[in-house]
Amino acid sequence: MSFEEIFGPNLLHGKTEVTTTASLAGAKFTGIYFGAHWAPPCRLFTKTLAEFYANSNKDGRVFEVVFVSVDGN
Repeated sequence: MSFEEIFGPNLLHGKTEVTTTASLAGAKFTGIYFGAHWAPPCRLFTKTLAEFYANSNKDGRVFEVVFVSVDGN
């Protein structure tokens, strides 16, 4: 199964829509993070994940994350 089949043809990168293929190309590992801004555990984990992401990718693109919001609309 491809990422396009899981996520659809496009993802948002900030406010910019990009193709799923382009967004995840070159990453050796892809994580899927389900979170919500209103949940304190998610806010704490997001900081840890951001540090891990930065460290993992400091020498080149190794790890990519697809954030799936459970905030509602």
